[in-house]
Amino acid sequence: MTSLRAMTISDLPRVLEIIGEAQAFLAAQNINQWQNGYPNEETMRSDIEKEQSYVSTVDNQTVGMMTIVFDGEPSYRTIYDGAWSAVVPYACIHRMAIGGSFRGGKTADEMIRAAEALVIKKGFRYIRVDTHRENQRMQRMLFRNRFLRCGVIYLSEGLEANDERIAFDKVLV
Repeated sequence: MTSLRAMTISDLPRVLEIIGEAQAFLAAQNINQWQNGYPNEETMRSDIEKEQSYVSTVDNQTVGMMTIVFDGEPSYRTIYDGAWSAVVPYACIHRMAIGGSFRGGKTADEMIRAAEALVIKKGFRYIRVDTHRENQRMQRMLFRNRFLRCGVIYLSEGLEANDERIAFDKVLV
């Protein structure tokens, strides 16, 4: 069973390794996501400082990582070809990756369930997330976990600014 805990600086080497594996995996599928040096060490250090980065562990081994933001996402202000399911305070999941040897199992589903529990514990009942149009594995995982496809957003900042993403959300009950 996977557990989720706050990421620390000491987790950084393993997290950067997981990100590198994810970048290589996406590149091998010809998906132009995370192929321009993002996310990088600076991004992850910033997430740790903001206390919004988490690692997923199995038997004390770090198997995945994600960022959960609780103070909004500028890229989500405008959505095209659809609409968000709710207009209420939300958490959003970013930068989710799983180490190569754990990819394809139930780790992603367990990470999402752990994130949902954390979001509820923090007083939120609504999650938004986005992914690359060609990242079918992520989209299937989101659908499997009852996220709804809401439309299209464009990233507003960072190394991937102006890139299109498919937007999803889920109201937690």
